[in-house]
This record gives sequence, structure tokens and C-alpha cells, in this order.
Amino acid sequence: MFSIFNIFENYTLTIALAGAALLGSISGITGTLAMLKRQHLTVNLVSYAALPGIAIAFILTDTNSHLIFLIGAMLTGLLAIVQISPLIRKKRGHQDRILTFILSVFFSLGIVLFTFAQSKPRAAQAGIETFFFGQPSVALMSDLKIIAVIALFLSIPLLLFWKELLITAFDPVYAAASGISAIKIEAVFAAILIGNVAAGVQTIGVMLMGAMLTAPPLAARQWTNNIRILLFLSALFGMLSGIAGSALSYHIQGLPTGPAIIVCAGLITFLSFFFAPKRGLCFVYFRSKSEQASAGLEAILEVLYTLSHQHTDKDFYGHPYSVIQSIFPLKTNTYTILSELCTKGLAVQTGRNEWSITPEGKKYMEEDLRGYVK
Repeated sequence: MFSIFNIFENYTLTIALAGAALLGSISGITGTLAMLKRQHLTVNLVSYAALPGIAIAFILTDTNSHLIFLIGAMLTGLLAIVQISPLIRKKRGHQDRILTFILSVFFSLGIVLFTFAQSKPRAAQAGIETFFFGQPSVALMSDLKIIAVIALFLSIPLLLFWKELLITAFDPVYAAASGISAIKIEAVFAAILIGNVAAGVQTIGVMLMGAMLTAPPLAARQWTNNIRILLFLSALFGMLSGIAGSALSYHIQGLPTGPAIIVCAGLITFLSFFFAPKRGLCFVYFRSKSEQASAGLEAILEVLYTLSHQHTDKDFYGHPYSVIQSIFPLKTNTYTILSELCTKGLAVQTGRNEWSITPEGKKYMEEDLRGYVK
């Protein structure tokens, strides 16, 4: 039975969770930059481009070293970025089509090379098939060290060029006017993205690494507009997804780590879409209902205020319900709104199906009108 108290008693599980947590954190930060720069297709391109690199590395070396595979993934990821950059600059307005085409070419090439690589005698021993959807959560200290080293190297350009990365993401025109080299910053971002993908393909898999870089920032965006909080929440959601998915993969025999982590990340994103304050669908629904009710109160009170000017000889001249509704018919229950106005002391029922505005209601409307004129 899984218990949070015995995690550190299991060496293998501890290593797996630490690696997944670290990977989830850096993926959240890198994914946030990709989201701000609107480069989600580039994320998927680099992920799929890793597939032929892993296959070529195995075919050429016939080794089971995951470090060699990751180097191959980084090289083909770099090749993909180098290939698309001039095309996108020359073919502005066609970026999505170009990215989709090149993504498909790299993925198809990867499938062909993997099919050939799996026919080699050492393919099963090397475990290259695990790079599709991530391997079951049985990690080694060497794997954790690789992820930790890559994370360390990724943190260096993030810290050195953080301001430039944000400026170019939010306002490229201002960045160019400020003397920031767009090509240099794009190269820095590409290096961070390629390193992040290379670190994650073993655990998450090339098929799902794009989702790992997309889901945490998407969930975090529902909770805040502040960039610092956005980065923190994105890293936190990525870390939680990694830990939860790895724990599930470890305790459910045969469950690949990648899909388990992405399901957890998807659940966090789903909950954020529905229950985040201000942006969540539930919050938006109830706020809309509240605004509709408030608009109904204002509308009916304005009708009573207008009618009161036709009978200035009496303080409380009752106006029939049919007259009130004919002037401003509402979809909502007008009786309910009139009752609420009476409860607030802004209106009073003067007879059967007759209502009038009170002095407090007139004062409220006059103050509202003065505020509108100002």
C-alpha cells in the first residue's frame, strides 16, 4: 500500500520521484516561456525531432547508453530549429503550415528509423522503445544525475538572459529598439527548449513531451496575471504532475510514466479551467449570474424612477405590474426583482400588483446619474 511516509524508504521510488519532480519543474518554466512567445508548435517540433536522433544514435553506436541517445536527440532538435528559422523569417504568415509540415517529416523519419533500429539484435536490451511514451518508473541514479546536470545548465541562460527573454516575448518591437538581439535571444530559448526536451524524452517520451511543456503553464495561467506567480505555479504544477504520475507508474505494473504524468497534468489543467478564481468557468458562470441579477435590479429601479416623474403630486404612486413590464420586459422573473427592491428599501408595494419607488430609491438613482455624468 502506497504511503507518503515510506517514500524515502524505497530507493528506486525516491530516485524516480526526484527526477520527475525536477523534470516537471523545469518543464513548467520552459513551457511558460514558450506560451508567452506563442511557440507551442515549435515545442512539439523539437519533441518529435528527438525521435530520429535517438534512432540514429543507436544505429551508429549500437549502445544502450541513454546519454548517447540524449545527445542524438539534442542534435536533431537543433537541426530542426536551424531548418525552420530561415523558412519562418522568409515565409511570414505561413509559420503554422511550415512547422506542421516539418514536424510531420521528422516524426515520419523517426518512425522509419525506429523500425529499422528495432530489427537490430541489441534493440530490446537498449530499451529504445521506451522513448515513445516514457519508461516505467524505475530510474537509476545515473538518470537522475543526467536530468540534474541538464537542469543546472538550463538555469544558467535562464538567469543570465531572463529579462531579455521576457521583453522579446512580450514586446519584440521594444526589444529591437532597446538593442536586444532577437536572433541571440531566440538561440538562447532554442537551447533551453532543446535541453529540456532531451532531459524529458526518457521519462515522458517524445510523443508526450510537448504536452508536458504545455499543460503546467496553461493551468497556471488560469490563476494569475503576475509573471512571477505564473512561473512559480507552472513549476509547481509540473512538479506535482511529475511526482503523482511517477508514483502511479511505479505502483501500477506496466503503466508507462509519460502517460501517467500527462494524465495528472491534464487533471490539474482541467480543475484550473473550472475552479480557478476570476478565470475559471464556474467563477465566470456565477459572476455572470450575479451581474445579470444586478442589471435587472438597476433596470427595474430605473423604470420606477422614470414613472415617478409622471406623478409628482404623490410620494408613493403605485404603478401596475403590467406597465412596469411593458416598459422594460425582462427574461427573468420581474416579481422576484421587485420583491428584492422592496427588501432593500428602494421600492414599496402600494397595492395589489402595484409598486412605487421610495425616497431612498430616488436618491440612489440620482446619485447613480450624477456619477454617470461625471
